[in-house]
Amino acid sequence: MTSQIFSEALPMGAPLNEMLKSAIPRHILDVVSAASLGALGIAYLFPRYTWNKPDPYEYIYYEKPQSGEHAGGANKVTRNIAKYLEETEKDVVIFWGSQSGTAEAFSGRLARELQKLYALGCIAADLSDFDPESIADIPQNRVAIFLLSTYGEGDPSDNAAQFWNWCLKNNQAPLLSLRYAAFGLGNSNYRFYNEVVNRVVAALQVFGAQPLMETGYADDAHGSTEEDFTGWKDKLFNCLQERLGLTKREVGYEATIAAVFDESLDIVDLHVGEPQENTPTSKGLLSPTRAVQVKSCEQLFLSGSRNCLHMDLDLVAHPELVYKTGDHLGISPINPEQEVHGMLRALGREAQAKTPLIINALESGTKVALPSPTTLHALLKYYLEICSAVPRETVRALIEFAPTPEAKKFLTELSDDHETFAKFQETIHLTFSKLLVLATGGGKATWSSLPLEFILETIPRCRVRYYSIASSSVLSPRTASITALVNNTVLSETESIPGVTTNYLLAISQSVGKDALQGSRRANLDFDVSGPSGALEGAKIFAHLRRSTFKLPISVQTPFIMAAAGTGIAPFRAFISERSRLQSMGRDVGHMMLFFGCRSPEEDYIYREELEEMERSLRGKLRIIPVYSRARDTPRAYVQDKIRELTTDVLGLLEQDAVFYICGKTTMAKDISKVVADLLEEGQGAGKGDELIRKMKKTNKWQEDTWG
Repeated sequence: MTSQIFSEALPMGAPLNEMLKSAIPRHILDVVSAASLGALGIAYLFPRYTWNKPDPYEYIYYEKPQSGEHAGGANKVTRNIAKYLEETEKDVVIFWGSQSGTAEAFSGRLARELQKLYALGCIAADLSDFDPESIADIPQNRVAIFLLSTYGEGDPSDNAAQFWNWCLKNNQAPLLSLRYAAFGLGNSNYRFYNEVVNRVVAALQVFGAQPLMETGYADDAHGSTEEDFTGWKDKLFNCLQERLGLTKREVGYEATIAAVFDESLDIVDLHVGEPQENTPTSKGLLSPTRAVQVKSCEQLFLSGSRNCLHMDLDLVAHPELVYKTGDHLGISPINPEQEVHGMLRALGREAQAKTPLIINALESGTKVALPSPTTLHALLKYYLEICSAVPRETVRALIEFAPTPEAKKFLTELSDDHETFAKFQETIHLTFSKLLVLATGGGKATWSSLPLEFILETIPRCRVRYYSIASSSVLSPRTASITALVNNTVLSETESIPGVTTNYLLAISQSVGKDALQGSRRANLDFDVSGPSGALEGAKIFAHLRRSTFKLPISVQTPFIMAAAGTGIAPFRAFISERSRLQSMGRDVGHMMLFFGCRSPEEDYIYREELEEMERSLRGKLRIIPVYSRARDTPRAYVQDKIRELTTDVLGLLEQDAVFYICGKTTMAKDISKVVADLLEEGQGAGKGDELIRKMKKTNKWQEDTWG
């Protein structure tokens, strides 16, 4: 395919054939200096900004192509992006920076749609797959699109680190010829909402790059990431038509991978459910994944549809698994049997469930994220997120494969507009299998014509779930404890959204055989807890450790304040127990305050007896302030309310250089930050509180471990 995007000599809206004739086949160093030099500008303009922090909130592992035997396809071909675009005749490069996998999935989807609708050659490019300096060689008749996520304190994704470091050192000429589009993924509950894309776009503009359209934003705080991306993508397509003269064509689904059954393969050659090996980052963020023994399990409370579990994991058999207090433990979940078999039935592929399946990319250099060879059963059970809600765009894409006129009508009406789809989702948790069954009137027809490639490209990869470790590495170095809330969100009398991983953990805990767990309730989910080839028999789980920056002060005399709600108390249990042991050994420890929010003392005040015993043993060095939101005869209150109520005590510890910790949902962290900022700035002037908190974060005097 001849490159067909744009030329400086052409006015906006020039016909495509004229653009092809006039395209200037030259290289411009400015082109990616822009993406990188933009970053350089950021570093100079905003020196407080750091890009090298590991993500303590939401991380999904990905393979980095430069990591030896696990190298991706792009690495095997070339690490020069400009050379790759020339050799493969690609017109558009979609750079993604992704921490949870969403931006990565969006980039693949966008590449497929640009190819299908506009016959453009596209590549969805992991920023770590290519040498950053080669971006400067991209010619001006190509276009760059940036899909960039923000996490934590305005940090970029790990896979953008090498690119960003190059940006900081780059001093190339301005990027006057670069035209681009950008979309940011963030959460407005965080203080630095979509900071990464905003900083990058600002830098690109400083160095002369020209945006094709306004920057788009996703806000996960409102659960609108999918709709936000869809809206921005529609605007991008309009831009391509109106400003670049491209013509939209109506064509069917075009796969970028091939999934082929091959009965000649032996079972020993297949990936049957073992986790894909974690490739540690350059800083050794992740440990290997191992089948870890569940040592014991205790039910902390049972209330309504909620269970809360304390689980101890035995690390003795795995000397390579070493954690530090405050780290996280990642668990690879298993999908429930009814969802797996429901998918197989709806697809009419039950007979092929365990037939060897090979997955290959149709183009050289394209990475296949799923293991191969494998089986369809293994993919649905271990590797694909089949229990997640289906976005409206997927419903729309299924229309062309509808097995009956009734199914086509159902899908069309359901995906017609955002409001209709949103109302439908309020009453039903629409998984992929449930959608296929509903569309065919309760499974009256099978979707045998639905390509496997569509399923593998559309359903996200199964992601690891992370839990703050609730034990101290000093007190129990070979036992790691986690606290898990089994929460099934009720939509109606007959419909709920079950937590897949926590219900899986509950199923395992019940297999341990403790009488105290026999009353536990699951969301009617049936799990095969034996794992692939029986690897998890005897109550084991696939797990790995992840390093965290959420750590105790170096000096044991440094005071600190802890704010948590629900299972957010987990790391603080470890913090306090470690300090308690030190004091029992004669060490002088600093003062501590714990604000802990729950519904009521009778329902979900977890670890209460243990915490109160440590409060007594610490003899005035620990003060626990429980906060109840639904207690009888007690006004409703939240953690931030108690912090404001105890202003003098809180400020007193902060004046002693105390560390402030928050663990829980991002909404809680946002509210607490605002309250503390208000307290700090009283008498100092507006804005001073936020400034002081920013300074505390720089010196690790303010630490957050949040989610949601």
